[in-house]
Amino acid sequence: MTLSLFFVALSMFVLIPIDPEVVTESNILQRLDNLNQSLPPTSKVISRKDVFFPCGQGDKCHGWLYTPKQIQGNAKLVLMGCGMGAPKVFGMEKYASKFAAAGYAVFLFDYRGFGASFGLPRNRIGPFKHLEDWRSAIQHLLKSGEFDDTIDVSQVALWGTSFAGGHVLSIAAELANTKEVKVSAVISQMPFLDGNRSAMKNMKERGLSLTLRLVLSSIQDHMRSFVGLPPAMIRIIGLRGSLAYMNVIEEQLDVYLTRLPKVIIGGWKNLAPARGIIEIRNYSPVHLLEGSHVTAPVLFVGALKDELCPIEWFQLARSQLHGVIEDHTENCTHFEIYGAPYFETSSDRMIDFLKKHF
Repeated sequence: MTLSLFFVALSMFVLIPIDPEVVTESNILQRLDNLNQSLPPTSKVISRKDVFFPCGQGDKCHGWLYTPKQIQGNAKLVLMGCGMGAPKVFGMEKYASKFAAAGYAVFLFDYRGFGASFGLPRNRIGPFKHLEDWRSAIQHLLKSGEFDDTIDVSQVALWGTSFAGGHVLSIAAELANTKEVKVSAVISQMPFLDGNRSAMKNMKERGLSLTLRLVLSSIQDHMRSFVGLPPAMIRIIGLRGSLAYMNVIEEQLDVYLTRLPKVIIGGWKNLAPARGIIEIRNYSPVHLLEGSHVTAPVLFVGALKDELCPIEWFQLARSQLHGVIEDHTENCTHFEIYGAPYFETSSDRMIDFLKKHF
């Protein structure tokens, strides 16, 4: 009798949303086939083409290859990935266009489940799956033969912001121990560095009750995935006190939402499977840096008012690096850095860094 009650309770936990803010409707997130609708503009001095490359188990990720129209010799390549829960049209294409206009080839891609990339569930936030997609992008650059002789793929600069600011350090650490491809420079903007430290900070800010709700939602989503049910989803970003990956004040939520394009390639909603909450807790790029001997020059770009990825934590990564380390800061918050005037000054600094070291 007791065992039967246990399985009934377990079944109810899996089937029924345990929190009023959890969304479990099937097909609420779907990939939209609108790749050619409302494409971000490019300047007259650069070109952009679509690239699909294999990733995961039978999926394909989508990226844009930007190249300067006037190339002197072989253009050096900058590989770019996106932050937490965001496709590349959330402002990343501005950086890619600016780097290409400065003479670099740029490959900017979306993770599985985001943008025009394939993969289910959609909007899957998973650091270790993201790293798999970074590896797949690098393998495609090296072995596909798709990139012509005007692009040098023997070396690469890595660029990432927020969640991907940590990913580029993780990938640099992996590649430092191989001869596969040379990482010649790394730009890490507002990086996520330590899952454990971030979890402790979030628990203090959110309180025990909200933290437990997030963990239970994550466990429920994992269990639903095991039995083939639609994911249990929570907000990617929400106001403080809400069930979300990122909690911010109303002013910062407005900054985030106002930068979204009217037409989002591939589709997007402010929802993601909750399973990533636990995975993020176990992801710490600073630990992956330990013993890796990364000697590539690294530029850290930080926001002095950043409450999501505090600039004070950058020292955690600095102590694990063995090459030139440079810093640039803007007097703004996490999401303000993507807009004027901070985008212009910070991206100019990135180009200066690339010209100096790459």
